[in-house]
Amino acid sequence: MKYIDIANELGREMSNSKEYIRLCEAEKNFKRDKEASELISKFKEKQKKLNLASQSNENINIIGNRAELSKLFTEIEENDIISELNTALKEFLIIKEKIYNEIEAYIKIKDEILSFNNNCGCSKGCGGCKK
Repeated sequence: MKYIDIANELGREMSNSKEYIRLCEAEKNFKRDKEASELISKFKEKQKKLNLASQSNENINIIGNRAELSKLFTEIEENDIISELNTALKEFLIIKEKIYNEIEAYIKIKDEILSFNNNCGCSKGCGGCKK
């Protein structure tokens, strides 16, 4: 069997796993739940405004904005739909990482060797390559 065929089979198997199915279901529920979607949108928007304001040294009520952000974060943590999505995502990512680590254990390339793949144009550390 070719490597790509093995990867395709692994992908199909993972897409049928209980963890992935749970994640997909949690995502559907999140997309259907207007309150959960709005909470995330409000949080991201508030976070973005606060970051932009602090980068541009705008005179804003940082303490008040952080308090609002903290309140939104607490609401997000307490939302069952978001909590389920977050838990399902974490569990699937753990499985995915374990699979990757198993594969990587057999084909790990040392960082020293990977540095040869650097296209920096210098003649040192790149096997004498010239850009």
